[in-house]
Amino acid sequence: MRLAFLLLACYPLAAQITILGVTTGAGYLPGITRPGGISVVFCTGLGAVSDITAPGDLPLPIELAGIRVAVNGVLAPLLSVAGRNGYQQINFLVPGLPDLTRAPIAISVTQNGGAATVKLRESPFNGYPADLFRDAQGYGIIRHADGSLVTALEPAQRGERVIVYATGMGAVEPPGGVAARSPLVLYPGEGGGVKVFFCTATVACQPTETASSTALFAGVYPGNTGVYQLEIQIPASAPTGELEMGVLRLYCYDAPCTLQSPFRQVFASQRVKISIR
Repeated sequence: MRLAFLLLACYPLAAQITILGVTTGAGYLPGITRPGGISVVFCTGLGAVSDITAPGDLPLPIELAGIRVAVNGVLAPLLSVAGRNGYQQINFLVPGLPDLTRAPIAISVTQNGGAATVKLRESPFNGYPADLFRDAQGYGIIRHADGSLVTALEPAQRGERVIVYATGMGAVEPPGGVAARSPLVLYPGEGGGVKVFFCTATVACQPTETASSTALFAGVYPGNTGVYQLEIQIPASAPTGELEMGVLRLYCYDAPCTLQSPFRQVFASQRVKISIR
């Protein structure tokens, strides 16, 4: 886990709280996700933290076990706090920030008068357009229509509809709080120009040159907090075997998004493994 890049400026105050690193919540990339996504603080020095402490209900609190996390001074909703062998992990939702927020971004942790702050000075946002959830072997958390996991023993099939899980995919509409009450779709809607692409794991490939599938749904389902779902259909042209999969998103800062738009941009995520037959 590449946490060393984030140890740029840490200022412990009253207590010996030390921030070891800040990462995205799915791929553990250095930095934080876009607002609404899950991110993680790794630290030491917090008191009364053992095992896992999580809120019993929604909406998410801004304090757990006396602990608060702030992003540029804005308190973040907390998903859980865990501790083991003197080390702690805080999972939080990145709160709403001004549209023009740029580095440095300050991440602060406080508890009972103690505090520490780390400043993310370069490229603080990561994981866009999707921070894909994965297991320890790098395989994406992907489910068949019956809810079972896509694995090497139970691979996805060409033409099958599957659900891909991610965080940090950005704003949704209608604007949601910390938990979806009804399905929320990625702004500006209609899947937000989201595609999923596939390529052979052992071959370098560009997303525009590979098999891809437009998301049938991309957004947040009721009850979820920071977890986005993409419903896709595996294309008939997809290669088979042990593959890599990523998310591709077309985004424009004007509307409508056209090929002639001077603000047209294409973003590609990091990839995860997937088995297809």
